[in-house]
Amino acid sequence: MASLFRTLAVLGTMAGMAEAVDLASYVLPLTGTQAGGNTFPGVSEPFGMVKLGPDMDTGPNATGSSYSGYLPGGAFFTGFSMLHESGTGGAPKYGVVSQMPVTGAPVANPLIRHADARGTSADVASPGSYKATMASGIVVELAASSRAGLYQYTFPNSTSNTNSVIVDVSHFLPAPDRAYLSQHYLGGNITVLSNPDGSGLQYQGAGTYNNGWNLSPAWTVYFCGYFDESGTVKTFVGSGSTGNTVNQFPAANTVSTSTNRLGAIFSFNSSTTTVTSRVGVSFISTTQACSNVNSQIPAGTNQTALAAQTRAAWNDQVLSKITTTDTSNTTRLQLLYSSMYHMLLLPQNKTGENPMWSSTEPYYDDIFTLWDLFRCTTALFHVLQPTMYEEFIRSLVDIWRHEGFMPDARSSFFNGATQAGSNADNVLADAYVKGVRGNINWDDAYAAMVTDAETVPPNNNDPRDPSGSTKEGRGALPDWLNFGYITRSYGRSVTRAVEYSVNDFSLYQVASGLGKTEDASKYLERSRNWRKHWNPSAKSLGFSGFLVPRTKSAFIQQDPLLCGGCYWKDDYYEALSWEYSFNAHHDINTLVNYSGGDTTFSDRLAMMFVPGQRPFGSAQFNNTIFNPGNEPSFTTPYLFNFVGRQDLSVQYSRAAADAYYQPTPGGLPGNSDAGAMESWVLWSMIGLYPITGQTTFLIGSPWLSDLTISLGGDKSLTITTTNSSYTSSSSSSSQSIYVQSLQVNGQPWSKSWLTYNDIFANGGRLDFVLGPNPSNWSAAGLPPPSPATEANSPPPLVLPSIVDRDRFSWRVARPVLATLASAVSATLVISAMYLCLRRRRLQLLSANGDQEQLPEVEAPPPSPPPLQTFTKKSLAVLKRLPRKAALLLMWPKRLLGLAGPKPTNVSVEADASVVAPADTTKDTAKQTATAIAVKSADSASDTGSDLTESSDNDAAKAASQVEAPAPVVLKPSTPTGPDAV
Repeated sequence: MASLFRTLAVLGTMAGMAEAVDLASYVLPLTGTQAGGNTFPGVSEPFGMVKLGPDMDTGPNATGSSYSGYLPGGAFFTGFSMLHESGTGGAPKYGVVSQMPVTGAPVANPLIRHADARGTSADVASPGSYKATMASGIVVELAASSRAGLYQYTFPNSTSNTNSVIVDVSHFLPAPDRAYLSQHYLGGNITVLSNPDGSGLQYQGAGTYNNGWNLSPAWTVYFCGYFDESGTVKTFVGSGSTGNTVNQFPAANTVSTSTNRLGAIFSFNSSTTTVTSRVGVSFISTTQACSNVNSQIPAGTNQTALAAQTRAAWNDQVLSKITTTDTSNTTRLQLLYSSMYHMLLLPQNKTGENPMWSSTEPYYDDIFTLWDLFRCTTALFHVLQPTMYEEFIRSLVDIWRHEGFMPDARSSFFNGATQAGSNADNVLADAYVKGVRGNINWDDAYAAMVTDAETVPPNNNDPRDPSGSTKEGRGALPDWLNFGYITRSYGRSVTRAVEYSVNDFSLYQVASGLGKTEDASKYLERSRNWRKHWNPSAKSLGFSGFLVPRTKSAFIQQDPLLCGGCYWKDDYYEALSWEYSFNAHHDINTLVNYSGGDTTFSDRLAMMFVPGQRPFGSAQFNNTIFNPGNEPSFTTPYLFNFVGRQDLSVQYSRAAADAYYQPTPGGLPGNSDAGAMESWVLWSMIGLYPITGQTTFLIGSPWLSDLTISLGGDKSLTITTTNSSYTSSSSSSSQSIYVQSLQVNGQPWSKSWLTYNDIFANGGRLDFVLGPNPSNWSAAGLPPPSPATEANSPPPLVLPSIVDRDRFSWRVARPVLATLASAVSATLVISAMYLCLRRRRLQLLSANGDQEQLPEVEAPPPSPPPLQTFTKKSLAVLKRLPRKAALLLMWPKRLLGLAGPKPTNVSVEADASVVAPADTTKDTAKQTATAIAVKSADSASDTGSDLTESSDNDAAKAASQVEAPAPVVLKPSTPTGPDAV
C-alpha cells in the first residue's frame, strides 16, 4: 500500500511539474564550449534556422578555427552573425549576415579589422538570450526566433563618441588551419534607405559563399534588417573579395551584385546609447527575409519579450519531455537539461527555405553527421520528438528524390561529407522496425536505400580522400559488390567494411517488412561481409582476432593498437581496430564466437577500459582503448549485456559518464558532434541504450529516483529506482548503481534487454531496485538477440598474412625522424655560425696586430663534432626505426665513420604478450617484452614494396618494436576530442 501511495504521489507531482518548474533554468548553454566541444552558446529555437551569436578569434594572426563562432578566454569579437552550427568539426560553417558595433571616432575604413576584446564581465547565456560585454564598454544582448534575430546594443555614455554598427556582407567564419576547407566570400549586394518618417533605417541584400566542412559549392543567403532608431547610413565597396582597401566610401544607396567586399555603416549620435536592430534571413529571397522578420519580430518587440518567448519554446517543446521529482542533485539536472538543449540545436528545420526544389515535403538541413548521430541520437529524436523525427525521415527521402542520394551529412543544401557508410540507411531501418509510418512513403524510402546499396556515386575528388566519393552514397561500393570486402584501393577500408555490413543489415530489415524476400536474403548475407576482414591470427594484449585491412588474397598485418592517422586515407577512421572489432552489433553472436566465447569476450571488453593500453593520443582518457570522445566506442560499454555481465555494463558506462561529462564549459569528452555526445549521456541517465536498426534496448542503470518521459499523445514511460540499501547518507545512496531486480510494466523481468514495443510503443513502466554491489539478476534471462547470426555460423576466414612495412611504421616514425632531422639541422647551423664568427674575430685581431694579446689559457681536450655526438647518442633509436627512416639517417653516420656497410634488407622479429590483470588497482598491464633482431638478408632485393609475404608468427608490427612504458593512471583532465570530419 505504501508503494502505491508513493507511486500516486510521484505521478501527481509530475503531472503539473512542467508548469510549476522553469526547466530552462537548469540549462547552461556554455556547456561544451571549451576543450574542443565546439557547442554554440548563442540564441536559437529548437532546430531553428537562425542561430544568432558571436564570431570570435584569438587575434589578427589567428591560426585556429572557431567552429561555432564562440571562443572562451581572452578572445576578440569580430561580429555577431545570424547563422551558425553547433558542435561541428573539420572547418567552420556560416558566421554570415553579421553586425559589429563600434564606438569612438567616426569609422574611416570599414574594411580594416574592428575587433573588440572581451570585457571584464563574463558572457551570460540562457535559452533564448545571450549577453556579451566588450572591452570598449559596449554591451550586446541577443534574442532570436526561428528565422529572425534581434540585436540590442548599449553603448557607453559619451558626449564625443560616434556609435556605429558595421554590416559587412563579406564576413564569415574562416578556417586558417585548413585552407582547403575554409569558406570564401564570392559576392553580394546591399541596398540601404531611411524610413519615410525618419524613425529608423533599413537594409537588405544578399551574400554568396562556398565551402566549409562539407566542401559545398556556392550558396546564397538573403537578409532584411531594420534599426529602430534614427541615424545615418553609408555604404562601402572594397577593391576585391579580400583585403582591406576601400574603393568607394560612401558608395551608392544600392550597391549592385559585386564580387568585391561591400556593406554599410549605420551611425548614431552620442546621445543614442541604446540601439535595437531586427534582422530576418532567407535562402529564397530578400522579400521572404523581410516577411520572416516582420512576422516573427515585428517593430516594437523588445529583447526581453523575445527571449522569454524562445525560452518558453524550449520549455514546452523540449525540456518538459523529461521530468522528475528528484531535485536532490542540481548538477545532474543541469547535465540532463543542458544535454537535451544542445542535442536539439541541429539539424535545422528549413522547410519552405529550400532554394533547390519546390516540394510539399519537410526539409531539414545542416546534418552533422549521421555517422555521428545514427548510433544513439536519432533513436532519442524518435522518443523525444516523434513529429520532428518523422519529418526528418521524409526530408531524407525527398533529398534522394531530387538529388539521387540520401545524405550521410548535409549543409547549405549540399550532401557531404560521408565519412564511411551510407548511414541514412540505418536511420530509416530504425524508424521502420519501430513502426514509424505516418506520411512516410516507405516504397520510396526503400528505393533510396537500394540506391545506396547498388549505385556507385560519382567521385567528387575530395582532397581528404580522392579514392571515391565523400559526397554521398558508398564510395567504395565497387569493391563491396565485386569482392564482398574492401581493399586498400579505397580509404577507410576497414571502417567502411564494418559500416557497409550494418547498412546492408538495415536494408534486410526494411526489405523483410515490405515482403521483398529475395532482397532480404541478399542483404542479410551481405551484412555478414565484415567477417571477411576478421583475421583470427591478429594478436594484441593477449587476445586474438581483430578486424584488419586486406588484399584479394591475404590479410595485412598491423598492430590493432595503431591506426596510422585515423583519418580519411587510412584503414580506420577516428578509431582503432580494437574499437571497430566490437562494432558488428547485428551479428554479435558471431563476434563473441570469433573472440573466444563469452568469458574471453567479457575480458576483452574489460581491457578496453584498462588505463595505459593505448600507446598515444588518449592521455585525457587515461590512455584507455575505449574513447568516450568518438562514436565508434559509444556502444562498447553496454556489450557486456550480451554475455551475461549486465553489472559490468553499468560499471563502465557509469564510470565514463561520471569522469567525462559535467555541465561545465569543458564538460564534454570531445567534439559535441551536433549533440551525439549529449545523447550518449542522456541514454546513460535514462538507464537504457538503443541498438540502431533493431528494436532492442540494452538495460543500464537510471541515475534519478524517478523519471517520466512524454512519448506524445497520452503515452509516457515512467522509470523509478529504489535503493535496496537506502540510508540517510548521500554518499551511500550515490554508490547504489547496480541493478538488483527489475519490473517491466509491473511484471518481474530477468532479461538485460527489452524492446521498443515493451515500453515505448504504447508507453510503459520500469521499476528498478538498485544496490551498491553487482548482482546476477539477469543471468537466467535470454541474451539480447543477434539477428544476423546463423544457427551454425562458419568459422573465421583463414588467409595468409603479409607484413605492412610502411603504412603504420612510417607514420609512427615520421615525427621521430622529423625531430632528429631538425636537431641535426640546428646543430649544423649553430656550429657554422660559431665557426664563422670565431674566424672573423681571429682575422680582425690578426689585422690589428693584436693576436699576441690574446690571453693564454689551457686548451680544453678535443671534443667530438656535435653531429658525431648526436649520432652516437641516437644509434639505439636508429636501430628501432623502421627501415626507411633508418636508412635516411644512416648517411651522417657513414660520413663520420660510425656506420658499417649498408644493409641490403632489414627485418624485425618481435614476440609480445600482455595478460589482462585481474585487479586494475595494481599494475594495469604487463610490460611488453620485445626482442628485436636486425638481420642482413643479402638475397632479398630492395624493391621498395610496401608489403612482404610472411607468416603471422614471424611478422612484427612496426609500432610494437619499441618497448611500451609502464602505464600511468592519470586523473582525467579537461578532455578534448578530434574533429568529426
